[in-house]
Amino acid sequence: MHKTIEQLNQETLRKSRDYNIDLIDIKHAPKETLRELLGEPLALPSAITRKIGPQTTMENPTGQVFLGIDLQRKPVKEPIKNFALTILSGEDTKAAAHVIMEGFILNGIPGIIFDAKDEFARMDTPNRKSTIQQYSQELEPLSMPLRNFNPGNDVFIDLSAINEKLFSDIAGMNDKKTAELIGKAISGKKIRRLEEIIKRMERVTEEEQRYYASRASRICRLLEDIHPGLFNGPVEANELIAPWMKRIGRIAHINLVGLDKRIIKGILYSVVRTVYEELKNEASPEQIKIAILIEGPDIVSGKGNYIDKEINALIKLCTSTGIGICIRTPNENDLDRDLLMNATAKVTCLEKNQISIKTQTNKPYRLLLRPTLSSY
Repeated sequence: MHKTIEQLNQETLRKSRDYNIDLIDIKHAPKETLRELLGEPLALPSAITRKIGPQTTMENPTGQVFLGIDLQRKPVKEPIKNFALTILSGEDTKAAAHVIMEGFILNGIPGIIFDAKDEFARMDTPNRKSTIQQYSQELEPLSMPLRNFNPGNDVFIDLSAINEKLFSDIAGMNDKKTAELIGKAISGKKIRRLEEIIKRMERVTEEEQRYYASRASRICRLLEDIHPGLFNGPVEANELIAPWMKRIGRIAHINLVGLDKRIIKGILYSVVRTVYEELKNEASPEQIKIAILIEGPDIVSGKGNYIDKEINALIKLCTSTGIGICIRTPNENDLDRDLLMNATAKVTCLEKNQISIKTQTNKPYRLLLRPTLSSY
């Protein structure tokens, strides 16, 4: 087949020159062109000329993730369902997280990556330095379909989905009376912008509450100055999990670089809540519909403020509805005990590219992690 495609390619180039059409080999195309092309839903499967792996769709949840080779250099694969709730621990979990997320995408399962360290933004570029051929003759460097989502432009903290306690934790407030006023402004109302809260504060007439209303307005203005547009809109489910993404894997890469941890928690809560509400009626823990990668333990420890406990509870809901969760942490003991007990896979990153993996159906074993197909 490859010989036939190459012949057609050469014939197309010859005919294009006859009509003064300048064609560029896709591998030499500018990065922005590649990014736009691979962002199209049909681009990746159209470009694939061989079978990468079984498509793990709603009707076929039996795909596998190729992890690497064992110490006898035999291929190691795990069923995709074993990664429904994955705990990745160790000093450097980036490569293992990358491989697992590639496994989801290659099986047709879309992913959402919360990236606070700019570690996954280049997955839309093939890893030209990859030594994957030493691990499998069937794989080669490959770019992953990826779309960047920037806070304040593409994803937001949804004011209509949070209460006064969540708002207080996100804003770093410890003034209960001010929080109560904001809570009344957003409770049961489709508030979409901070300026709507400010307008409601301006209508407060009780003398004893005027001070707190003014304080609430100042906090809202400060948040808008520091994070322009971040609170100005709902999270659109169709942008993250469009219907076609249920058939073709694509990564929604959420760029969180430089943001305060409180703000990151607010974005994460809003996005994950939106995904959960969209998919909860299709509940089936046996069929993973989307995979979410989260950096922990600061974000998902389940300890600390109200928002920490709410995020932790939300993750537990997700794992019961077929939303795959992958959590990275230096030490698994820093995470919530219930999450550890319910983990379907525990991956410990050891020295170099050695990892240890334990699933609910297997005893722990070691392997050599394969190189990533895409860049990081």
